[in-house]
Amino acid sequence: MESIQQKILVLFFFVVTAPLLIAQDVKVMTHQFYFDSGVHNKLSGHHEISFTEQDDEWLAGRIKTLEVVGHADCRGNEIANMELSRNRAFFIVKNIYDLGVVDKDFEVTYTAQGEGLCEEDGGLKDWESRRVDVIMYYEVQSSNVIQDEAIDEIQRSGKVELVGVNFQPGMRYFLPGVEEVLNAFAESLKKSPEIKIELQGHICCHGKQGDGQDIETGLDNLSVMRAKEVYDFLIAKGIDKGRLRYKGMGNTLPKVWPEMSNADQIANRRVEAVLWE
Repeated sequence: MESIQQKILVLFFFVVTAPLLIAQDVKVMTHQFYFDSGVHNKLSGHHEISFTEQDDEWLAGRIKTLEVVGHADCRGNEIANMELSRNRAFFIVKNIYDLGVVDKDFEVTYTAQGEGLCEEDGGLKDWESRRVDVIMYYEVQSSNVIQDEAIDEIQRSGKVELVGVNFQPGMRYFLPGVEEVLNAFAESLKKSPEIKIELQGHICCHGKQGDGQDIETGLDNLSVMRAKEVYDFLIAKGIDKGRLRYKGMGNTLPKVWPEMSNADQIANRRVEAVLWE
C-alpha cells in the first residue's frame, strides 16, 4: 500500500499547446501535500516540493482551473488552525508559481478549511488532516481530432509540433497516451500521400550544446532516438517509409531560452514534423 510519505511527491507539469489536436474533455485530478503538526512552510519528512514530467495524465492535458485547499488537524485552537491551513495553502501556491508550473498571470485560487477530525492516539486521520489539496481541472486532448489541421499547419508554416508526444526521462520510450496522438497524425498523413516529412527530435535541460544521453544505451543520441521512435511508429501504422526521415537536433533549436522554469523545459523537449518535399 502506498505510504503517506510516498504521496508527497506531486507530479504534474504545464504544457505548451499547438494546433494538432482539439481538446474536448475536462477531467479533474487531486494531489495531496502532507505537513508535520504546526508547520506550514515545509513538507513532512523534509521532502522537497517536486513537479516532474512523469505524470502522463497531466502531460496529456492542459490546465483550465487550479484550486488549492489547506487543512489542519484538531491540535490547538480553532482560530489558529484556520490560519495554519491558510498559510499551508499559500505556501503551495507560491511554490506552484516559483517552480513555473503555471505562468505568473494564471489565477490560482486558494482557500482554508481549518481543522479536521483527529484520532485520540494521533493516528492516520491526523496525518490526513495536515495536508494541502491541489485540485486541477484540465482539458484532455481527445480522440476527436480534426486530422486535416496537422497537414494544413505543415503546408502553411512548414512544420507542426506533435503536442502530447512525450517520453520517459532520459529514454526514447513513450509515456502512456502518446499512441492516440500519433494514430491521429498517421491518419492525417494517409489523407495527403504527397506530403513528405522529416521528424526532428529536440531535448531540453542540457548544460552544453549537443545531444543528450540515452540512459539505457549510454550513447549521446537521445534526440535522434526519440525522433526514430516516432518514425518507427508511423511506419508500423502504414506510412510509406519513403515519405519519412528522422533527425536529432539536440538542444540547438530551443523554443525558449534561457530555461527559467519547468514549463520552459517541456516546451523545448519535443518532436516536430518538418516539411521535407
